[in-house]
Amino acid sequence: MGKVYFLTGSNRGIGLETLKILSSDSTNTVIGTARDLSNAKELAQLAQERDNIKIVELDVSSQESINQLNSQLESVAPEGIDTFISNAAIAQTHQPALSVERDVYLKHYITNVVGPIELTKVLKPYLDKRETKQIIFISSIVGSLSNFVQISTAAYGQSKSALNHAVLTLSFELKDDGYTIVAVHPGVVSSDMLNQAKIDFSEFQPEAAKFLKDNSITTEQSASYQINNVYHKLTKEDNGKFFSYDGSEIPY
Repeated sequence: MGKVYFLTGSNRGIGLETLKILSSDSTNTVIGTARDLSNAKELAQLAQERDNIKIVELDVSSQESINQLNSQLESVAPEGIDTFISNAAIAQTHQPALSVERDVYLKHYITNVVGPIELTKVLKPYLDKRETKQIIFISSIVGSLSNFVQISTAAYGQSKSALNHAVLTLSFELKDDGYTIVAVHPGVVSSDMLNQAKIDFSEFQPEAAKFLKDNSITTEQSASYQINNVYHKLTKEDNGKFFSYDGSEIPY
């Protein structure tokens, strides 16, 4: 029996590839989001080709946009949602911590942490309608404190550490309601985010830029690995865990 997925940031990168794979099973319904539907042409084309794809407009950095989501969900997910995949995020700078402006820190925190939490508030009544009750937060290994990666990720890395804390908090608070809530590191993925990171690092940390270049995987690989190694294998016992795309567990 198919599932209903709600996937943020599905107009490009990992999100788009994840949507393609999940919607290739016609028994699934995938609700994809885009901040600006006029710029989500490939997503719109896919939705025309596959009637199990539904599109809603959503900006996870905007509380107003999040507040308006419920009116769209009433028509596309009347019977509830099985799995919420919180994928949308930003990584706009990889400068040294003391070089990052205050507003940049705040923008990353609002988009990468507060947005997913506020979305969970809106989506919870829909998740409560189904037995699955899964929430998957796309995090990053640079958010791990006990396995600290020695490259300058500043605003992005700190926001992912905060997101990991939110995962642990929600997994504890919603455990008795039957939820399975996890964090997932998608890998070092060849995407717009990675390209910007390589540019930033090449200026002040060239060894990091080389590492990213030599160890990256494609968006298609990341999406496939995550789905096959993590999403499809999740059980209630996994609640609160932090996984890598290959299915291995990462320490917080």
